[in-house]
Amino acid sequence: MPCWLLQHAFAGRLFGLLICMWLAIGGTTTHAAVPALSVDPNEVNQTLDGHVELLLDRTMTMDRDRVLESPSWESVSAQPYSKGIEIGVVWLRFRIHNPQAVPVERLLNLGAGRVDEITVWMTDEAGSVQHFEAGENVELSDRAVHHFFPLFPVSLDPGEEVFILTRLLDEGTMNIDITLSDRDEVQNSLENRQWMSGLMSGVFSLVALYALVFYRKVREPMMGWMAALALAGLFQWTTTYGTGLTLFLPVDFRGWTSNRLIVVAYEFSAFCAFFFYVSACQLDRHHPTLTRVIKGFGWLGLINGVAAFALPFVVSVRILYLGVIGLLLTAGLVVRRAAAGDKIAQRLVLAVCVLLAGYLTTLMTEEAILPSTPLSTHYVPIATMIQWILLSEALAYRVRQIEDQRQAARQAQRLEEERTEEIRVAFGRYVAPDLAAKLLNDPDAMTLGGRMQTITILMSDLRGFTGMTDRLGPPAMCALLNDYLGRMTEVIERNGGMVNEFIGDAILTLFGTPLKGSEDELSACRCAIEMQLALEEMNRELSATHGLRLEMGIGIHTGEAVVGNIGSHRRVKWGVIGDPVNMTARIESLTVGTQVLVSADLLARVTEHVVAGPVRQVQVKGRARTLEVAELQAIRADGLAMPEPPDPQRRSVQLIGSARLLAGKELVGDEFTVHITELAINEVRFHCDQTFEEGTNVALRVQQADTWTPPIYAKISPGAETMDDGQVQTTAIITWMEPEVRTSLLDEAV
Repeated sequence: MPCWLLQHAFAGRLFGLLICMWLAIGGTTTHAAVPALSVDPNEVNQTLDGHVELLLDRTMTMDRDRVLESPSWESVSAQPYSKGIEIGVVWLRFRIHNPQAVPVERLLNLGAGRVDEITVWMTDEAGSVQHFEAGENVELSDRAVHHFFPLFPVSLDPGEEVFILTRLLDEGTMNIDITLSDRDEVQNSLENRQWMSGLMSGVFSLVALYALVFYRKVREPMMGWMAALALAGLFQWTTTYGTGLTLFLPVDFRGWTSNRLIVVAYEFSAFCAFFFYVSACQLDRHHPTLTRVIKGFGWLGLINGVAAFALPFVVSVRILYLGVIGLLLTAGLVVRRAAAGDKIAQRLVLAVCVLLAGYLTTLMTEEAILPSTPLSTHYVPIATMIQWILLSEALAYRVRQIEDQRQAARQAQRLEEERTEEIRVAFGRYVAPDLAAKLLNDPDAMTLGGRMQTITILMSDLRGFTGMTDRLGPPAMCALLNDYLGRMTEVIERNGGMVNEFIGDAILTLFGTPLKGSEDELSACRCAIEMQLALEEMNRELSATHGLRLEMGIGIHTGEAVVGNIGSHRRVKWGVIGDPVNMTARIESLTVGTQVLVSADLLARVTEHVVAGPVRQVQVKGRARTLEVAELQAIRADGLAMPEPPDPQRRSVQLIGSARLLAGKELVGDEFTVHITELAINEVRFHCDQTFEEGTNVALRVQQADTWTPPIYAKISPGAETMDDGQVQTTAIITWMEPEVRTSLLDEAV
């Protein structure tokens, strides 16, 4: 089965399809008579193009006499003659003439490969017949020329002509390129071939050893498959291009075994090639579905190789050819990865292109498109050697990648070790120290998920802070906010709370998670009062430096919620989900000024330890049932009390203003007139013809001379009274008013 087109599982099959198509077009036969080949003493190597006739005996029953009498001979117009796996005996005949005045000695070479059976009859002009055998069924010592290739001596006297009839039988494919060569030329060609064969065997062996060394070092699958592919290439090269492994077998089994060993070699090479290209280009990561198909072809070929000695040879070869589909699919994916910028894939594509160029150059040389050179018969081996050099370079590139990655990993590990303490410190700035310690000491605590737990939630928010932006400017605004948050965080952590989130100037604080405390509810109450005291101290500083005053409302609630790691695998936070969070936000929205409101549920747990105002029922948005809240005033045992409001005395004024209802951040409804009669630092009393529900937010503007003040935000208090004239007298707690406006209005007090 001497088919050099199939010496490489990957490129050979692809190129073999093109060659078969070319042979079908360019290698057709005709019925024209063919002339004898005239020996040219100046040519050391002559091909018998246009001098050969062919007869294919598909019945395999014709003997020499019947073949010579058959009218079915056809001339072969192109070399080499190629036979597929169809059943039949190939008969070739041609004539060689010596027109010279001197005798000539030549060697007839029937292809650079091995055929199961080759019989040659040489008939001179006198009718004398010489009979030769040189198939794989004949020992080398019994051949006319002791070589494993089919060589036959041709001796011609001056003017003599010899008629040659050959019979070739092989159950596999045959590519027969008939040449007439000088003995020295044949000897040089065979020596070069043996030298090239030894060189290629060394290349395959060195590449396999090279890949195995790196595989043991880095355990990269690509290296292991490259070593396997190199060993498969060595086996395939020895089986198809070299002397073969069957020379050591008895001649009766040599041809049969040789054909099946070639199938095994091809399938083993294809199997290793499939998995090498998949691992080298990481096709299973980028194209998982198609990669499974490719691996399926690989396993099918491997099974076919194992079963080649049991299956009919034709079946094994046809299964072998099915692998072309997998090779085309693999080639397409590798080219696609190369086009996407994969450096390894680009090197592999270049390696395959070099090998295909070697095949193409060989074909073009045989067809006289390119001139013949001493290297013509070695284009394929040279291309193969260059291919493996490029594959080795791809392997080295992968090793460099792995080494760079390992070096980067070691550097990252060193940096991580150096920054461990820095991370611990920095981590505490983003989460509570207790949570930071828990997460650093217990990595499993980072697992996504949560659990039901009774916790206490504290939510605080500044009143009117957003409106200070235009007054202070962004830099001063950020500095003020950072100062405020820093002071509040210190108070929260001192009382065992965990700052779960900063929401602008609002703070969401959790008590009882991630670590449960003995008195989380009381700690939250104590924390709220201390936060108000800390803000009061901060206000004294702000009043002296900026003439500002901040006011903060705080809501506290206790309930059962889901707590734990919430988020995605890329970003996780320790959070809380459930109705208690919404309840706390609603309670905080009811606060005015420096007020702390607690839910009745929380108050029931700490009632013996705190001083609180009466429980009142309020209606909040989004809940059908009323909410019970009370104002926190002090902690009994600690002697800790809420700060006294500054100058609570009301002053009489006579001011005209306008008002609109406030829903969230938006003004709604029509503007209506109000008559302001009393004013304090954080309280205003007015009457109008409107009635309001407790907790309604309003925006007031007061007329001063010909101008109107900026909005004054207030929240309606309980206790509205209807006057004799039908007007409704209403009291509201001021949640925000610019200091200049407050001073200006109080100066107008009676």
